[in-house]
Amino acid sequence: MKNSAQHILTEHLKLKPYKNQERQLQIEAMKAARLERCRQLKCRFVRNLHRRIVFSDEKLFTNEQGHNRQNDRGWAPGTRRIPLDNKEGRQSRRKTEQVKEDEEELLKGGHNMLREKYFYSASWVSPHDQSCLNPTMQSSASFLSIPFLLLSASSGLHGLDPCPHPEEILPCVCYNDEEGNYVILDCSAANSSSQISSAFNDASWPATNLTGFSLVDDNQVEELPEGVFNNVAFKTIYVDNSTMASLHPSALLSSQDQLDFVYIRLCPMKEFPWDTLPQLTSLTALYLKYNRLTAIPSIQSPSLDQMILSHNRISNLEAEWFAPSLTFLDLSDNPISTIPHGFFEGFQNLTLFACRKCELGPTLLSGTLEFYSENLQYVILIHNNISSIEPNAIAGLTPDTTIYLQANNITELTEEVFRPILEVLVFGSGYINLWGVLHGVPYRSVVFFAP
Repeated sequence: MKNSAQHILTEHLKLKPYKNQERQLQIEAMKAARLERCRQLKCRFVRNLHRRIVFSDEKLFTNEQGHNRQNDRGWAPGTRRIPLDNKEGRQSRRKTEQVKEDEEELLKGGHNMLREKYFYSASWVSPHDQSCLNPTMQSSASFLSIPFLLLSASSGLHGLDPCPHPEEILPCVCYNDEEGNYVILDCSAANSSSQISSAFNDASWPATNLTGFSLVDDNQVEELPEGVFNNVAFKTIYVDNSTMASLHPSALLSSQDQLDFVYIRLCPMKEFPWDTLPQLTSLTALYLKYNRLTAIPSIQSPSLDQMILSHNRISNLEAEWFAPSLTFLDLSDNPISTIPHGFFEGFQNLTLFACRKCELGPTLLSGTLEFYSENLQYVILIHNNISSIEPNAIAGLTPDTTIYLQANNITELTEEVFRPILEVLVFGSGYINLWGVLHGVPYRSVVFFAP
C-alpha cells in the first residue's frame, strides 16, 4: 500500500515530498531593507577586489604549514607549478620561500605604518556602476569606504550638504557621509581633463575644503592642468592606474595648507613638481609608485614623513636633501647604481631605508650608506648583485638596526668590513640577514667576529 501511494503521488500526480520548516518572517519593511543592503553589497564588489581572496578547503592554512602538508592548498582560477618531485626541488622551494618571506618582511613594518595611518579600507565603490550613482548617495553614503585618508570634520558643514548638485559636476561624483566626516570627489568616469576642470570651475561648491580627490582606472585623462581644482582644496589626492602623465604645480598648491597625502600609482608620469614640496607644509606622505620617474632632485620638505618612490626608472639621485621628519624612504626597483656621498645627512629621523633590486653592485663603495639617524632600524639591500663591500660602505648604524643582504653574490665576510658593524649591533637587537648570500661557502664555515 505504501509503495502504491508513493507511486501515485510521484508518478501520476507529479508531486515531491517536503517538510515544513520554520523561517524568518518577512514583512514588507524587512524586504525593502534587505533589498537596499543587497544593492549596497553589489556596489562594493564592482571592482572585483573580492577575487583577491583565497578560498581554501582546509582550516587556517597559515598555521603550522610546515608540519601539515594538507594546509598549503587553496582554490583559484589558475596555479603555478613548482617542482617538488625530488629532494633537490623541495630544498630549492624552501630556499625560495625563505628569501621571499624575507623580502616581504623587509618593507612590512614601514608599509604597515603607512597603511594604518593613511588607509581607511581596502574596499572601493566604483562610479562606473550606474546602480551606485543614485542621488540619494549624495547625502547617505555610510557604506562607502575607499582607500583615502578620512579625517573628521573635513567639510566643516555638519548637517549641510557640501556637494554641488549632481548634474553640475558630471561625470564626477561627490560622496559625503551624513555627519560631514569626509567629502570626496571621484572623477574616475571623466573622459578628459576639461571635464574635471569644469566640475570645479563651473559648479557652485558650498564647501571648498574636501577630504579627497580620486581618479582611478581612467584611460582618458592625460593631465591635471593649471587651475584644474580652482579654489577647492583637499587633504588627499589619489590617482591610481590612470593615463595621467602631467601634474601641474597648481593642482597641488591649491591645497598647500591642508594637503596631507599624495598617492599616484601606475601612471606614465615622468616628472613631478618637486619644487612645490617646501610650500606643502602639511604634506606627510608622498607615494609615487609604478610610474616613469627618471631623476630625483634635492628634496626640501620639513613635514614629509613617508616617501615611496619604488618601481620607477630613477637612475640619478642628487644630494643635499632636507627632510628632517622623514622616517620611511623606499627607492626599491629602480636602476640606481650610485648614491652620492652625504645623501643621508638631511635625514635625522630616518627609520627605514629600502633599495631592493637597485643596481648598487657589484661593489658597494665606501661612504655609500652613511646614516645620520639615531632611529635607524632597517636597511634593505636585497637583490643588488653585490659581490663585495668596501670598509665603511655601511656606517652610522644603531644597535637596533637590521641589515638585509639576501640574494646578493657575496662570497666572503671580511673582518675589516663586518667587525665595525657587529661591534655596534652587539649592544642591541640588530643583526645582518645573510640568508642565501654566501655563494659556494658552506654554512658551517661562516664566521661571526666577536667584538
